[in-house]
Amino acid sequence: MYNKILVPVDGSHNANLALDHALTLAEKFDSEVMIISAIDTRRISQYGFIEAHTNVLMDQIVEPMHESAKRHVEAAADVAKQRGIKYTTLVVKGDPKTLIANDLSDEYDIDLIVMGKSGVDAITRITIGSTTAYVARHATHNLLIISDDDADEN
Repeated sequence: MYNKILVPVDGSHNANLALDHALTLAEKFDSEVMIISAIDTRRISQYGFIEAHTNVLMDQIVEPMHESAKRHVEAAADVAKQRGIKYTTLVVKGDPKTLIANDLSDEYDIDLIVMGKSGVDAITRITIGSTTAYVARHATHNLLIISDDDADEN
């Protein structure tokens, strides 16, 4: 039913819940899980960093973001490996919304996207809308949104 499952990770509690759910589905369907983390380079340009500074400064801004994304992906991959699940990992730069909803899903022939209801970036969620809400409206692939019921009660 699901040969390839895409799960974005960002270190948030909901992303970890989504990872667990994706891995459980992968066990049941003998699926491969694609674990991704997207570095939102749009945000940097939105706030004028690119126009105001050189590419050297841009690299200095993006590099810590890349290292953080890499840590999240590696931690998720360790969990998949411990559970004996086939997985691939990818850290990408760009707009997480379109990367998850369409670009990566199309490019890698994804059958199901599993993601948390919300991630770590509250400022972007408030100002331009959540990644999950965008993906729910625009994804051309099946989508499963995982919610932490306990967090919703607080």
